[in-house]
Amino acid sequence: MGPGIVTHRLSRRTGRVEKASGSHDQNPEDLAYDPDLGRILAEADAVKKIIAPVCHGPAGLLSANLPGGRWLFEGRTLAAFSNEEEKLNGTAEYAPRLLQNMLTARGGKVDDVKAWAPHVVVDGNLLSGQNPASAGPLAEKVVSVLNSR
Repeated sequence: MGPGIVTHRLSRRTGRVEKASGSHDQNPEDLAYDPDLGRILAEADAVKKIIAPVCHGPAGLLSANLPGGRWLFEGRTLAAFSNEEEKLNGTAEYAPRLLQNMLTARGGKVDDVKAWAPHVVVDGNLLSGQNPASAGPLAEKVVSVLNSR
């Protein structure tokens, strides 16, 4: 396990925090294949509720599939933690898959800017932020969209 890697996780089975082995993206990996999260996202998207992941959160979007297996967010534009940020953070070498590559492989249009710069992308009801610096601007955009409804 690399430096700075989280060594605890929330167990789905027990609901408790326990020691974990693996890379820093264990939580995003869990999110990417969680059928319950996929169902919730599909239901929210169907009624145009705001979906607003930030940083590695867009991994959860990968769990949302249409009948037949097509990705619900295929063709949508979004921001997510970039390959460049993974490399600069020193975590790319420990990740089995990089989030930006995973999203692009499923048909997402990942719009990224210079590493660590705040960046928010709006594509209909999908609002997303690239990295931790994007959390505040993303929250402000969510509030703005809610106030305009």
